[in-house]
Amino acid sequence: MAKKIPLKNNNEILNNIFRLIQIKGVRQTDLAQYLGVSRNAISQWKINKSSSYMDYLDKIALYFDISTDDLLHPDKTNLHDTFLSQDEMELLTNYRLLKDEHLKKALMTVLSTFIECSISGT
Repeated sequence: MAKKIPLKNNNEILNNIFRLIQIKGVRQTDLAQYLGVSRNAISQWKINKSSSYMDYLDKIALYFDISTDDLLHPDKTNLHDTFLSQDEMELLTNYRLLKDEHLKKALMTVLSTFIECSISGT
């Protein structure tokens, strides 16, 4: 039986699921196969025509290697790393490895590149 959660939270849960699909580079077909549902079922979730996803929250969380609570409330569990792409995670890891003396130079280079791109529109 699906859990009764207010509609606002349902939309947030759907947003979290589809953001994880996008960021993790997962195909909806792969998630559907893992859950044992049709690809059409996932499509129905996406357009909010079905709330059957509520029956699969535990399995969805397991698929993405997060807790169900993280899936339901990423803002309260500080789950930002889960929503980072592989490139963003690599950049963050490299940033954390920088020594203080190299950090200022690296940040200035990034800022300079950002300003150049903003001005040129690229």
